Amino acid sequence: MSRFIDANLIASLILEAVRYVAPNGMNVALAGQMKRYTYGLTEYEREEVANMVRFRLATVVRA
Repeated sequence: MSRFIDANLIASLILEAVRYVAPNGMNVALAGQMKRYTYGLTEYEREEVANMVRFRLATVVRA
């Protein structure tokens, strides 16, 4: 039996939750939201979400 998780949607929710956090507290807030939104997922599903979050953070262009 398999299930489908939308890693992109979960990554968007995590990044939206930490959007307004000060830059120096970003890592703590990001870790907390990762735990919150990936609770109950298997390890490979958590890794898939973490990779998507890393990808989305890497593509952010700041002016």
